[in-house]
Amino acid sequence: MAAERACGALLLVVVALMMRLAAGAEHENNERDALRAFWAGVSSDPSGALRSWNSTAHFCRWAGVSCIRGHVVSLQLSYLGLVGTISPAIGNLTYLELLDLNRNQPSGSIPSSIGRLRRLTYLGLCDNGGVGGEIPDSLRNCTGLTVVYLNNNSFVGGIPTWLGTFQNLSYLYLSQNSLSGEIPPSLGNLTKLQILTLDQNLLEGPIPEGLSRLSSMQVFDVHQNSLRGEIPPGFFNLSSLQQLNLASNAFHGRLPLPLPPDSGARMSNLRYLLLGGNRLAGPIPAAIANASGLATLSLANNSFSGQVPPEVGKLCPVTMEISGNELTATSDEGWEFLVLDLLWAWPIY
Repeated sequence: MAAERACGALLLVVVALMMRLAAGAEHENNERDALRAFWAGVSSDPSGALRSWNSTAHFCRWAGVSCIRGHVVSLQLSYLGLVGTISPAIGNLTYLELLDLNRNQPSGSIPSSIGRLRRLTYLGLCDNGGVGGEIPDSLRNCTGLTVVYLNNNSFVGGIPTWLGTFQNLSYLYLSQNSLSGEIPPSLGNLTKLQILTLDQNLLEGPIPEGLSRLSSMQVFDVHQNSLRGEIPPGFFNLSSLQQLNLASNAFHGRLPLPLPPDSGARMSNLRYLLLGGNRLAGPIPAAIANASGLATLSLANNSFSGQVPPEVGKLCPVTMEISGNELTATSDEGWEFLVLDLLWAWPIY
C-alpha cells in the first residue's frame, strides 16, 4: 500500500509539472504569435530592422525585443520609419512594460486591446502623424504608466479624465494633436507629474487650479490653444517650475506674481516664462526680477501698461520680448531697465 501511495504521489507531481510546462509553452506561443501579428501589420520596413523577425531564432533574440524569463517585457522600435497599422495582437504581450514606437509612420488608431497591458509603465507613440482617433478608453487599465508620449499625432476628442488616476505618472505629452474641450481638473491629482505638454491643440476654458499646486512640476506648456481666464497664481509659487509656456491663448488679468520675500526662493528655477499673445494687462510686476535664472522672457502682444520696472534689467535674459503692449517711457527713468541689457548686448525685440 505504501508503495502504491508513493507511486500515486509521484504521478501527481509529474502530471502537475507537465501541465505547468504546457501552460508555459502555450503562453510563449501566444507571445510569439503576437509579435508575428504585429510584424504582419508592418507594410514597409525601409531599414530592414525587423529582418530577424522572419528567422527561426527565438523571439527573445529578435531586433527590438527584450525578455525576462522568456516573456517579452520591452518592445523598442523607435526611429525605424515603420509603415502600417498597430495590430490588436499587441494586447497579448501581457508582460510588456515598455512599448516604444516613437517616430515611425503607422496609421489608424491605437487598438483597444492595449488595455490588457497592465504591467505597462512606458508608452511611446509620439511623432506618428498618422495615428489618430480618440485616446482609447481601455488605456485606463494601464494604471502603472509613468511616461506617456502621444504628442504630434492626430488624436481627437477630449483629454480623458481617468488620466488623473495614474498616480505614478511623471511625464505626459499630448501636444500637437487636435484634442478639444477643457483640461480635466482630475489632472491636478497627479502628484508625481513633472512634465505636462498640451500645446498646439484645440483646448478651451480655464486652467484647473489644481495643476498650479503640483509640487513636482517642471514644465507646463499649453501654448497655442484657446484657453482663457486668469492665470492661477500657484504657478509662481512652484519652486520646481522651470518652464511656463502659456503663449497664444486668451488669458486675461494681471500677472499674479508673489510678493517678496517669498518670490525669490519660489521662482529661482524658472528659466522660460512665455506669456506672449494673450490679453494680460496692468503693469509688469517688479517681482519678476526675482526669477533670477530667466533665459527667455516673453510678454509681447498683450496689454501691459506703464513703465518697464528697472529691476527687469537685472535679469539679463538671452531673449526678452515686450513689443505689442501699451508700455511707456516718458523720461530717462523709463529706459533704465535697458542699462544692463545693453551692457551685455542681449537682444531686445
